[in-house]
Parts: sequence; structure tokens; C-alpha cells
Amino acid sequence: MTAGNLWHRLTRPHPSITDIEVVRQSRLLAGLIIILLLTTGISSILLIVKAGGTIPETVNDLFPGQAFMVVIYFLNRSGRYRLSAWLFVGTLFIRIHMLPITSGDITWLFFTSMLLIGSAILMSGRVTIILFFVSLIYQLALAATHASVVSMSNFGTLIVFLVTTSLLLVFINHRSGLEKERQQELRDINQKLRESEILLEKRVADRTRDLEVAADVSKQVTTILDLHELLANLVERTRTAFDLYHVSVFLFDSETNTLNYEAGTGDAGKNLKAAGKKFNLSDEKGLVPLAARGLKSVLVNDVTAESNHLVNPDLPNTKAELVLPMRVGERLIGVLDLQSTKAGRFTTDDLKVLTSLAEQLAVAVQNARFYGEQVEIAEKLRAVDTMKSQFLASMSHELRTPLNAVLNFTEFVGLGLMGPVNDKQKDALNKALDSGKHLLALINDVLDMTKIEAGMLKLFVENDIDLKQELSTAIVATQPMLKDKPVTFVQDVDDALPLLIGDRRRIRQILLNLLSNAAKFTEEGSITLSVKKRSEMILFAVIDTGPGIALEDQTLIFEPFKQTETGIQHASGTGLGLPISKRLVEAHGGQLWVESQVGEGAGFYFTLPIHSVELAQTIEFAAGGAHV
Repeated sequence: MTAGNLWHRLTRPHPSITDIEVVRQSRLLAGLIIILLLTTGISSILLIVKAGGTIPETVNDLFPGQAFMVVIYFLNRSGRYRLSAWLFVGTLFIRIHMLPITSGDITWLFFTSMLLIGSAILMSGRVTIILFFVSLIYQLALAATHASVVSMSNFGTLIVFLVTTSLLLVFINHRSGLEKERQQELRDINQKLRESEILLEKRVADRTRDLEVAADVSKQVTTILDLHELLANLVERTRTAFDLYHVSVFLFDSETNTLNYEAGTGDAGKNLKAAGKKFNLSDEKGLVPLAARGLKSVLVNDVTAESNHLVNPDLPNTKAELVLPMRVGERLIGVLDLQSTKAGRFTTDDLKVLTSLAEQLAVAVQNARFYGEQVEIAEKLRAVDTMKSQFLASMSHELRTPLNAVLNFTEFVGLGLMGPVNDKQKDALNKALDSGKHLLALINDVLDMTKIEAGMLKLFVENDIDLKQELSTAIVATQPMLKDKPVTFVQDVDDALPLLIGDRRRIRQILLNLLSNAAKFTEEGSITLSVKKRSEMILFAVIDTGPGIALEDQTLIFEPFKQTETGIQHASGTGLGLPISKRLVEAHGGQLWVESQVGEGAGFYFTLPIHSVELAQTIEFAAGGAHV
């Protein structure tokens, strides 16, 4: 352990002492006691050596004082600094002033100055002055009453004491004055810091509140897309949030070059709106057109001294006004007018916050306008789409009826029911019949898609659909498409499949669409039809070894009238089979998806619920209606 660490440990104050000044004084007192014990101990040894080994009376007199100093040391270390300081100074004062009488040696009085230095350090200046006068009176009395004990040289000691102590007192007074000035300066600084801190905290709190309010207002209004609701919400929230007298919004009409009053708070707002309040930017006076023309904010904290302020009979108590242009870039959207009943209400910080708010509101108004335009366009497009769907549905019906007649008559002629036909004629009739059937299939797909998009699709629900029968029908219809192809058809169907609730014809249509697609695109390999019961669902899978579908096209194939490049090159069609199948599966409460990689074939999977509550309710509703 180093000497510095040892000294630190010996003089360390008690943990209960927290005041920094008292901590220093306690440490100093401990150090003074230690040094005093060491120096008196060394002095005692030197006196004993000088006396030839005998203990002089002076040394005997020092032992009680040293013992008492040890007690004071431990009192100080235990946290009783004030008591220890009084005992220390008092003990030294008594010992120093008693030694000249007991020993007859007045040189001990030289230590009085040292005592006063210690008192000045450890005690208050008042205590030191009292000790000085007590010591002075004591020495005068000592010289007058103990002439037989002390010599007249005591006057020399007294003179030294007076000079040194007077200088010490001057120093103490000077230091005390400096300390008081320093303490007062620190108190003044602390007071100013506290006031500044309070003011800063208030400003921060105010600005935080304003920013939160502005953010809340802008958040609220930017979620409202109806312009009239937006403006009504805007002015009321702003007035309440910033504790204002009146808030209004003027919107700019570029065609007429006017600012039209659109929304305002309170009865004044209703009156001004009803009166059609507006400003012409070209010539009218007022703070509102002034801010709009310059695209800059106009702040007036005392309207009585502003010539551009126009007195409004509906707002007689206005004392301060802040007008902010609502703009997007250099484009004027409108003006936000804020009025207060307090003169000097608007500060520079308010201007920054409210300017930001006005800019956000300009964007909100512009978005509301865009939204209104988009809604109008969407309504027009929806009407056009409805007309398109109705036209396609009508045309599909109109085309199907004569086309069915054409197909029937063509088939009758081909069968010879209207007279004999030769082989060449029969071949031509069969080709015409195939083309007509293909055209009828396309018309049926378009009709289904238009019904789905128009929300007109209805399922004819039954509760006893035998899947094996529907599977057999779909497989038989698909087999001719695999004729002359080296393709193996694999069936992986559970033996015991439950009866389904659904639209029999539409389930068959889904299967036919998926199987015919697989047969169309698979030139060699295999096509697997898998049907498995999975909990409360039936899982269908049609897996082929065809060219496969790229990942980026796997969403495209389920969109109406969209085909992949492979599909366009490989076979003709409308691109409606898969979108229709997906919608039909979803109408049954199931899901349809594809899993595929280019060059490794494709797998189309779909699920159907065994018992759908929604579809079952459809049956009950139909039965109830029929009964009625």
C-alpha cells in the first residue's frame, strides 16, 4: 500500500457525511489530528532523549491531550464532525493557554496563532474572532497577574501574537468576504440557472405539446379523404388544440383568382360560410389576400396597429392574427387564418410549428381533392365496366341461341337426317361442327367470367354429389385429347369418398378445365389425378409432366384473358379457364393454387369442403322459398 493510499484511508470521512464542504473539513480535521499526534510524539521523544532518558514533566502533561486527540479522531471518523471540531479547537485552546502557567514557558503562546488558523479553517469566522479576543484578554491578564511565573518578555510574545493574529484576522475577514461573495455569486448563478431551466422546461413542454398537437391534427386530417369533413375537422381541432379564438380556411380558386371561405369555427364560421365570404387576390386588402399573394406568412400580434387588418363584426374580440399560406411547392392551395383574443399570442416558435402544420394541411387538402377526382373516375369506370359486363352477358346469350341452332342443324345434316351426304360433305360438316362447339365453349367461358365479375354468379347447390361419378365423367371427356400421345393417365383416388355439398356442374367444370389443360400441354410422360380426403376437406391434384410454368407467370395465369408465352404458342384459348376455376373453387369455400418449375411439369391443387355451412344454408333457403 502506498503512502498516498494509506493517508487517504486514514483521513476518509464517514459515509453519512454528504455535504462536499463538510467532507473536506472532516478530512482536514483527521489530517490535523494525525499530524499533531505525530509531531507531539516526535517532540516527546526528542525531549526524553535531551533529558537523558527521564520523562520530563512537559511530556507527562502531553499524554492526556494526545489520548483525548485519539478520541476526537474516532469521533470524527464516526460522522460527528461538528462535535469533533469543537472539541479539537477547545482542547488546543485550553492546552496552549495553560502551558505557560504550568511550565513557566511563555513560548507556548506562539502556538495561539496556529490555533486560530485551525479554527478559521474548521470553524466559522465568528468563532475565530471570539477566540482571538479571549486569547488577547487572557495574555494581558497573564502578564498582569502572574509576573512571578512569566517574565516581562511575555510582552514580546504578546506583540508577536497581536501582529501575526491581526494579519491573520485580516486574511480571515478577506477570505470570509470572498467566500461570501463567491457563495452569493453561486447562489445568483444557481437561481438564474433554475429560472432558465424552468423557462427552458416550459418552452420545451410548450413546443413538445404544440408539436404533438400539430402531429395529432395532421394525423387526423390526413386520414380523412372527404374534403368537407376534412376542413370541418381541421378548423375545430386546430382551434381547440392551440386555444385560439377563431380558425378558418380559405381555398384558392385559380379560375376566378379568389380565396373562398370554406370552413370556420363557431357561429362566426357558419355566418361567414353562409354569406359566401371571399377575397379577390388582384385588388382586395386584408391579411388573408396579403399572405396568399406573397406566399408568405403574415403575423400581427397587435391588430390595432395594423392597417391591413380588416375588422370583422362576427369576430370583434380579435387582438392577434396569424395568416399562413397553404401551399404545395409554389402552388397555392389555400390560406389558414388563426385569430386570438390575446395580444402578442403568437411567438416565433408558434410560427414554425403552425407553418409546418399549414404545409401538411395543404397536402391533405390536395390528397382529398385527388381522392374525390379518383372516386368520380372510379364511379365512371365502374359504370362502364357494368355496361361492358351487361353487354357481354347479353351478347353471349344472343350468340348462344343461334349458335346452338346452327350446331344442331349441322349435326342433323351430317347424320343424313335431311338427305344423303357423301364422305367429303360429312367431313366438312364435322369440321364446321367442331369449330362451332369450340366457339360455343368460348362464349360460355366469357359468359361465366362476366357473371363472376358482375357478382351475378349463382351456384345450384346439392348435398349428395358423388365425386366418383363426376371424376369418371371428366376423365372420359379428357381421354380423346390424349389420343396418339405417349402419355399415361394415372388415377390415385381414395376408395371411400364422402358425398359433397356443392354445385355438381361447376365441380365437373373445374375438373374438366384442369384435366384438359394438362392434356393440352403434356406431349409425353404422365398425367396424375389425385383425390384424397384430408380432415374436413377433399384435396384434388392434377399433376402433369408438361413444360411447366415460370415463377413470375404463376400469378398471371389466374388473371382473366392472360396467358403465358408457352400457352399462346402451344394452343389457342381465351385465358379464362383457370380464372373461372379459381373463382368457382373459392365460391365453394375452397382454395386453388399451382406448384411448378420450368421443365419439370406443373401441379394444380384445389380443396373443397365436405360440408359447407354457407352452402347448406343456401339449400335450406331455397327449400323454404319453394315451400312458401
